[in-house]
Amino acid sequence: MENLNMEAYQKFLQEIILEFSKEEIQEEDTNFKKRILRGLGISPK
Repeated sequence: MENLNMEAYQKFLQEIILEFSKEEIQEEDTNFKKRILRGLGISPK
């Protein structure tokens, strides 16, 4: 059960990241996004 929640949570975070990567972002926001991506184990582009 806990594993399922973790997967759902990561999917939720990825959707948020996709949402705000569509918008124009300032440099500091980009750094923030990269930190979030690294936290999810995704290598930032």
